[in-house]
Amino acid sequence: MTTCSLVYGSSAGAIAAVLAAVWVWLGGGSPGHSPAAQAQGPPAAPSSAAAASPPAAGRPSAATIPPATPAGQELRRETTQPAHLESYERTDVYAKASGFLKSVQVDIGDRVLKDQLLAELWIPEMEQELQQKLARVEQARAVVEQMQAQLASAAALVAAAEAQLAETRALLAAAEAEVEYRRSEHGRMAALVASRTINEALQDEKLKQLRSAEANLVAAQARIQSMQAQLAVERTRHREAEANLAHAQSQLQVAQADREQTSVLMQYAQVRAPYDGIVTHRRVDTGDFVTSAATTRTEPLFTVERVDRLRIIFDVPESESSLVAVGQPTTLHVDALKGRSFPGRVKRTAGVLDARTRTLRVEAELDEPQPSLRPGMYGMITVTFATNAQSAVAPTR
Repeated sequence: MTTCSLVYGSSAGAIAAVLAAVWVWLGGGSPGHSPAAQAQGPPAAPSSAAAASPPAAGRPSAATIPPATPAGQELRRETTQPAHLESYERTDVYAKASGFLKSVQVDIGDRVLKDQLLAELWIPEMEQELQQKLARVEQARAVVEQMQAQLASAAALVAAAEAQLAETRALLAAAEAEVEYRRSEHGRMAALVASRTINEALQDEKLKQLRSAEANLVAAQARIQSMQAQLAVERTRHREAEANLAHAQSQLQVAQADREQTSVLMQYAQVRAPYDGIVTHRRVDTGDFVTSAATTRTEPLFTVERVDRLRIIFDVPESESSLVAVGQPTTLHVDALKGRSFPGRVKRTAGVLDARTRTLRVEAELDEPQPSLRPGMYGMITVTFATNAQSAVAPTR
């Protein structure tokens, strides 16, 4: 119990001393005017020993003033996480057609350009099919030319029928005029016979001429009907020729489409690079038989990666995920390149946390390309969330 009392007494004394020092520092006067002293009455006179003894080490005296915070000091909030580098793009190159590898143009480590030839296939059956479809195209083109000639012939026959019809109509008009003339002449002759100016024999002659003109008129009318029917027939043949030509042209288009399809498939015999990059995997050799990726599951022939830009991949814990924003500065330290740092910025985030790890996937990119960095390297990346300058704070007396 005594030990406990001593401890309690010493603790109370220490607390009182601290309160007195704080009161003086805040401008409250001498230690004798502290709240504790005012509550207890007038302070006792200090002993000579106490007046002679210096303040305890580490405890500020009544005249001690804490130093001010330096002006312009930065407050930085950042996080450092493990990171690894990946190529900006990675593409597995497959064969679209099945065949034998005629040649392999590249190997791993080769830098390639967009559409550069990587390998070439030999597809004999497709080459034969292409020749057949080329022949069908020529055959269809010949049929089109034949139909065009038939259409031109039908058009000429229509024009001839129309000309004959026009000629027959002219003859009909002449026959009608002849009938009118003969009828008028016969009427005059009849009047003269009635007046006994001329004999009846002359009237009979004019009547025969009238009957002949009327017969010619009937013949012209019949010929008009015949020519109209002939014109209708020729026009029908012309329309038929147009339909035959359209059918032949459609057949030509079908043949050309078949040829184009085979030509496209033949282009797949040439395997080309999807973009500028580097070949990181080669899984085939000359003479290998490869199958089309469109018909069966198969392995890629090559893997091409784009390395002119790199992705820095890292995960941010859930507690700091809300602080990440696109554009924040980053500093990358790679284990294999000790002592070097590479500045960059946050480019994109996944936007959602991973359900298993409760972390946010973040991607950063370097400000400038660095040839010394390669996909697959590991290191640490520091993301600066915020940087603020703290103002200088001077304590009051």
